[in-house]
Amino acid sequence: MLTSIADIIWVIFQLLIGYNLVFPILIYLLYLIKKQSINSENAILPGEADYAIIVTAYEQTLTLPPVVESLLHLNYSNYLVYIVADKCDISTLSFGDERVIVLRPEETLASNTRSHFYAIHRFKREHERLTIID
Repeated sequence: MLTSIADIIWVIFQLLIGYNLVFPILIYLLYLIKKQSINSENAILPGEADYAIIVTAYEQTLTLPPVVESLLHLNYSNYLVYIVADKCDISTLSFGDERVIVLRPEETLASNTRSHFYAIHRFKREHERLTIID
């Protein structure tokens, strides 16, 4: 009787170890299958919502290039990024992507809400959805 209990415990121990070794491999294989089924990165899928992404900056533009770079690496293609550079020097800002629009208000807005509305009133097209990054 003692050996059968020891055998049962040993089998349970092996199943627990085997589960922890095999499960990550199965999850990775499912990820690869799903990744292959997604269309190419720049193709606009039918029914894909059109996003406007507003990024606001006040007096400082140091963090804008990494933010925009991150946004341009989205696994989504139907969007425009509007940068509202309020009271900023935009002479050093240069983005080589047509999806990035830099807006420089003539007068200082000094308010996130005013910056948001400034961008909304200057949208290049009607967007279905809006995302704001402050």
